[in-house]
Amino acid sequence: MNKKTGTDIFVDEQRLRSLGWKSLDRRFPRIVAHSAVSQKWVASRIWSSASHLTSTTPPRRRAARVVIGIEGTGRVAVRDRSYDLPAKHILVVRSDSPVVISCEKSWARFYWEFEDLERGDSLLLHALQGPRLLPDLYWNLIAATTNTVVTRAEQNDIRFDDPFLNESILTLFSAAVVNSLAVEKLRTDELSRRFLEAIQLIEARHSDRALNVAQLARALGVSIPHLHRIFAAQDTTPGREIERHRVLSAQALITSRQRSGRHSAEAVARLSGFTSTRRMRDAIQRHEEDSAASLGA
Repeated sequence: MNKKTGTDIFVDEQRLRSLGWKSLDRRFPRIVAHSAVSQKWVASRIWSSASHLTSTTPPRRRAARVVIGIEGTGRVAVRDRSYDLPAKHILVVRSDSPVVISCEKSWARFYWEFEDLERGDSLLLHALQGPRLLPDLYWNLIAATTNTVVTRAEQNDIRFDDPFLNESILTLFSAAVVNSLAVEKLRTDELSRRFLEAIQLIEARHSDRALNVAQLARALGVSIPHLHRIFAAQDTTPGREIERHRVLSAQALITSRQRSGRHSAEAVARLSGFTSTRRMRDAIQRHEEDSAASLGA
């Protein structure tokens, strides 16, 4: 949606309230909104400057609110949870509590409210866990559907009460959620597989002092940013894991040295993959501090 085309009109407070929203800002923000209504849903296409809006529609048990990012990033808060929503991501929240939608910069989004969910609710509500990236096909279908209904409604001032259309739209959103979950699972499985490959490489090559994050990425055939994503999925980093394996190796060698006196500190550092005894001691200290913190010491 482009606010600069000259065909869009900024809404006032009364119009915003008729769409089910109230501004929380002292100065009313610039907002462009188009909407369509049926017996089962309300659809909106909204662009706003930096703003904080709260829903004013009464809470409903068997209903859901769906927000899809178009351009920019916004934040959706409901109850005690808050989510960042970038472009092409879908978020489903229940309609039994007020929703606050905010953005620090301009943000465009689609907004749907579905009432009296029945057959499709078990599928649609699978997205309650947080934002999901929409597969391109479903993003394009949802964008085309939303743009079509709101444009037609604005031009002809009509309601969409065709039951087949209503069912088809709910089926589209349910299918989009199911497919986004399937794609996410495949991506998670792939990240897990690559993580195990990376750990095996680290275990085999941590004693090589030349091994670093860049070399690990090259060995796996991935970019450095993607390598970080692989490790972030396991709540760690490649550098941390390389260092952890070197520390474990050094501690084992230190224990062996204490028993047999075979290795000097310099030899322990070299055999463990550290470039100096100072780096080894610093890494061991960090590892011990982290271990103590995780145990609540």
